[in-house]
Amino acid sequence: MILEKIEETETLTGHEIQPKQLRDTYTRKAGTPGYGSGSTLANNIAHYSLGIMYNEERRIKADKIENFKTAISESVESLLSTLGEKHGEAIVYAPAIKAFLYNTNSHLWNQILRQLSERWQKDMIKNGLIKNPGYSGISHPVGQPVFNPYKIPYLGEILHERQSELALTNHSIALLASSECIPAIRLPNAINLHTAELKEIEFLHKRSDQKAARQLQTKFKALSDSMQSEIGPQLEQLIASRFSSLKLCSDAPLEWIYLGKLPLMISHEVSKICMTPGNMLLQQSAIGYSKNIPSDLLKDILVIRSFQNHDRIKEFLETGINIFPLENGTKITFKDVNTIAEVKDALNSFKGAIVIFDCHGDHSGNEGGGWLQIGKEKLNSWELFDQARVPPIVMLSACSTAPITGSHVTVANGFIRSGASSVIGTFLPVDAKASSAFISRIIYRIDAFLPAIKKLGYEAITWRSLIASFMRMSYATDALRYFHKTCELITLEQYLEIHMNANSRINSMRTDWYDELLQETALASGSSAETLLEMIKDNTPLMETMLYSQQGRPELINIIL
Repeated sequence: MILEKIEETETLTGHEIQPKQLRDTYTRKAGTPGYGSGSTLANNIAHYSLGIMYNEERRIKADKIENFKTAISESVESLLSTLGEKHGEAIVYAPAIKAFLYNTNSHLWNQILRQLSERWQKDMIKNGLIKNPGYSGISHPVGQPVFNPYKIPYLGEILHERQSELALTNHSIALLASSECIPAIRLPNAINLHTAELKEIEFLHKRSDQKAARQLQTKFKALSDSMQSEIGPQLEQLIASRFSSLKLCSDAPLEWIYLGKLPLMISHEVSKICMTPGNMLLQQSAIGYSKNIPSDLLKDILVIRSFQNHDRIKEFLETGINIFPLENGTKITFKDVNTIAEVKDALNSFKGAIVIFDCHGDHSGNEGGGWLQIGKEKLNSWELFDQARVPPIVMLSACSTAPITGSHVTVANGFIRSGASSVIGTFLPVDAKASSAFISRIIYRIDAFLPAIKKLGYEAITWRSLIASFMRMSYATDALRYFHKTCELITLEQYLEIHMNANSRINSMRTDWYDELLQETALASGSSAETLLEMIKDNTPLMETMLYSQQGRPELINIIL
């Protein structure tokens, strides 16, 4: 159609349009072989999109998982060499299936597996296709004759389905990588095989006794250490040292992994695209445009609140917001609702860019969905699509809106499906006071920080950058409160001074803010910075800030100052 329009224009003008050369020609070759593997497909296509060809094709020897990691690292380094990037952005992804399917002892799987006569066929499905800890390669079973697996009923269908799902995932990531000219790092499937540990963490988090609190931190550290080990030193070094920003495409809480001194969600500027369902992954990967939002639009904020009159936490968020001096015109409107119809009316009559939901939330496990409690009704955010105007930014002051043990049918995912570009959701139940303080501080940051950086000469900032720097400030609060209140290592005066210094460094985009925080705390307490770091990583690695996740594509929201 475009070509036809151009030809019509040529005819109308009466002369042929001479195309202009937009760049010099080049015959550059990739600095690595092309590997015929899904694990490097995204980087291969990113090379091709830049006109970079491969001199040779090589197959990955599938007998060791490290061979895949080496090939991935080589393809990333080759792309970085082409782009000239040193501390840019990368995609870190882990293909996954719906959460409940990982339980191969379920009634569903038992009904399927009982149709297979051979033990090795059942093992191929369970251990090769569902719980394969590596990069989805399957070896021919030892002692079995040569066979065509596609001709074996049930095994053939499931194998074909998994291959199709992996192909969709890898091409979705390839679309994202090539459209933004950034490399992709494929993590092993083992990252997704922690259902039992995540359930235990959620169970312990819901308890309020001191014993459970200690067990929670122990279990969390074991999970983070295990996921770090599965990533391995080669990919860990690549992620930690070569990139400052990450697009996490995963259902697993990759944000929690400590690669070095800090969890990924604090050490890097991160956003999160969920892996399932695959159509949403493809849609989110295909978004190529950014949204420019004037900062004044962020100053009109709607809070949709739903609590019973006798609920003691009803006024917490409003009280928290009122504590902070909003001196630059930010207006907060509270709308109390009791029905889903009232929620839709409130959204449709709102023209601003940010909505906050202040209510109770929960989910029904990995086979059900999540919801927000609106009066006596349960709001399924997925059903708001085409029914209500969902602003580009949604913040959820509610429990378990992006739960670590839930299905893909989360409250956060539903808002993204219904039109939001960015959703701040919660991995676990959150304390009402702490959550109110968290959201209140974000509002204060919008009101105070944006005018401040405008005075410094900045013209724009992405929403992801704004929230990422806030997350670091919030993490600094958590760490210093631990040293001050729990360990009694520093006084209140020392706490306030160190905190102010840390915030100043974070807002100045300094990368050494955490090292300096530890050094100043060490000087004030008489301990060493190394000891303080180990105290956090061993005793309280799961901080309050880490209960929140920035989902969607917040990096595409440009705040025009």
